[in-house]
Amino acid sequence: MTGNIVSFDIGSAQIKLVWCAGGVCKAAVSAPVPDGLVRGGTIVSMDAMADLLRQLAKENNLPRSAQAAVILPAPLVFTRITELPPMTEGQLTYNLPFEFKDYLNQEKSRYYFDYAVQGTEKDESGEVTGLRLFACAALKKTIEDYRAMFYRAGYKLKLALPEEAAFGNLAALHAKTAPGDEDLCIVDIGHKGIRMFIYRDGHFRTHRAVDLGLWDLEQQLASERGVDPHMAH
Repeated sequence: MTGNIVSFDIGSAQIKLVWCAGGVCKAAVSAPVPDGLVRGGTIVSMDAMADLLRQLAKENNLPRSAQAAVILPAPLVFTRITELPPMTEGQLTYNLPFEFKDYLNQEKSRYYFDYAVQGTEKDESGEVTGLRLFACAALKKTIEDYRAMFYRAGYKLKLALPEEAAFGNLAALHAKTAPGDEDLCIVDIGHKGIRMFIYRDGHFRTHRAVDLGLWDLEQQLASERGVDPHMAH
């Protein structure tokens, strides 16, 4: 994504901000999240988070004129890979909600749906017989809550992406120079867990999670060294 934009990754322990302008990274900032402000991927107080983001932007001279992009945590968005017959864009928009009928716990009118075409299936004559999609769904209220939070922080929300799509941008860059059909695993070592995202030719395929993170390492260090966990951190 080009232009003047600040991207946000808000985790349970760390906030990461990256400012890009004209396709060039201008600054990268990380800061700890106050205890209890994010629980299970959910921001407990949008107002408190907005004030924290505003403060971080000011301290690090990040431009308020930039637009905002954010990674949506897994608990707030449904994602899946699905295959559908060839359709027009209008037909896909109509049919996509039905691909999530077993996942949604509210009326489909309460959700935003989006998709990216990962590839096509063709018969022997070369005619397209199917579409392979990466699809996602998120509550409209979730997006509006984030939009209001960023507005309070001084930014206009331009883009909200699920983790698979955000990491997929890295995989797509790799795929441009890698041999065909090469698998790529992006490992995200977090505070309470490790997540692995698998891609092929820049397209998301699957992910795995391990309930072991940096918090566990801190506890082990604190125990072995006889220090406070904050010192171990």
